[in-house]
Amino acid sequence: MNFPKMILFDYGGTLCVEEAPFDGLRGTQALLEQASANPDQISAEEVLAFAEYLNQLIGRYDPATDDDDLQLTEVTNESFQRFLYEYLNISFTMNPVEKATLFWDSASHTRPAPYSRELLAFLQAQGIRSGVISNISFSGAVLEQKLNRLFPENHFEFVLASSDYVFRKPHPLIFELALRKADLQAEEVWYCGNTVTYDVYGAYGSGLYPVWYCPEAGPGLEKPDCEHLAIKNWRELEEVLLKLKN
Repeated sequence: MNFPKMILFDYGGTLCVEEAPFDGLRGTQALLEQASANPDQISAEEVLAFAEYLNQLIGRYDPATDDDDLQLTEVTNESFQRFLYEYLNISFTMNPVEKATLFWDSASHTRPAPYSRELLAFLQAQGIRSGVISNISFSGAVLEQKLNRLFPENHFEFVLASSDYVFRKPHPLIFELALRKADLQAEEVWYCGNTVTYDVYGAYGSGLYPVWYCPEAGPGLEKPDCEHLAIKNWRELEEVLLKLKN
């Protein structure tokens, strides 16, 4: 375990937590209320049913299903929405990023994980660089906007959304891309995430040091079968870093 020059974070369940389950119907209803034209009077339920059919056709991860498959490619919500609504002859005056943002903000309510804001400030004070790698259908532009709202004083050097870069964790290419952007070697970087398969094994298999954020860890929870640091809260990570530095 080397003192890191940079720490990268997963987004959902790591930096941020959802206050309620993702509600695609609520997000669709919010979008339809802003439609400039819906000549066939298609309902939110009909839009959602067709969207789920399209998801099945392309094997796209749907957060509403909580499907933990190992799909390794992703498309942006903006591209998906473009086909979905143009096919249904529903028009908007909003641009694609605005549509995706409205859908996401309406479908879920997110808050920073406990002590995550303080941890980011600590990293900045210690000169430890930071960034984000997320398996997510929303584009990096949409995700970055949300992160800037939730963490207005963040110093993320980059935000990598799998939908922008094709490859998803645990594929090593998305971790390698982050290393290239940071101009660092794998052993100089830690990666923090809440899932064993995508985050811990993905980071470990790419040479980064994995930090498993597991606030709900208990006797029945699967534990990673590789070298890693397990923490139940972000204060523990701060304590580990201070011990390493001193």
